[in-house]
Amino acid sequence: MNNNNTVDNDVLDILVDYVNKHRLDVTKDAKNIIHKFCAEQEKLTITVYRGHGKSQEIRPGLWYSSSKKNKFPLRVFSGKDCCIFKIHLIDIPCIDINKWIGNRIEEDLKEEEEIIFLGGGTFYKNKSLTEEGFSELPKNEQTKKTTFECWYTLNPPQLQIPVEESNKKNDSVKEDYDKLSEIIFRKMKISGGKKRKTQRKKIIRKTSKRKTLRRNSRRK
Repeated sequence: MNNNNTVDNDVLDILVDYVNKHRLDVTKDAKNIIHKFCAEQEKLTITVYRGHGKSQEIRPGLWYSSSKKNKFPLRVFSGKDCCIFKIHLIDIPCIDINKWIGNRIEEDLKEEEEIIFLGGGTFYKNKSLTEEGFSELPKNEQTKKTTFECWYTLNPPQLQIPVEESNKKNDSVKEDYDKLSEIIFRKMKISGGKKRKTQRKKIIRKTSKRKTLRRNSRRK
């Protein structure tokens, strides 16, 4: 999806303003418009870089700015000691700035190869997505900057149950079901037996009463 003719020019103007001037026009609801536009984009699985001046974590946001190259975040956005984030995006909607507005931004900004990716996901320390957070890498001897590596996805990882365990679980459920069925059957049987006994007792009482009445009537 990179045909500029199919997109509202106001959206592209907001992107140009943001990239060239690094500002978001509040009056135009720029942040939310970029978020909506980003959510409509093609999903990518790529590695990008992001620079921070102080914070050693990436806080929740509607979307994030990053670069395909680590040189620009390192030179422009990182602080004296902190930090570069190496982010592995996994199937994330992204705005490729050069594809959309590359002909309307300054040449040095074009070299950044900026990628805006959708927020609302989770950052993980490992590729298997089992621990949230950011994994600290050894400091770069040349730059003396701290680098963090992470994997980012919008979908929470689903716990995969091994086939054997799944079968055991099914067998266990079946056993529990059979036991429960047997208990219910027994209760029904006992209950039915009690009812039949009660009915028999009532019949016997009624019969004995009738016999007593007949005997008394004969004596009279």
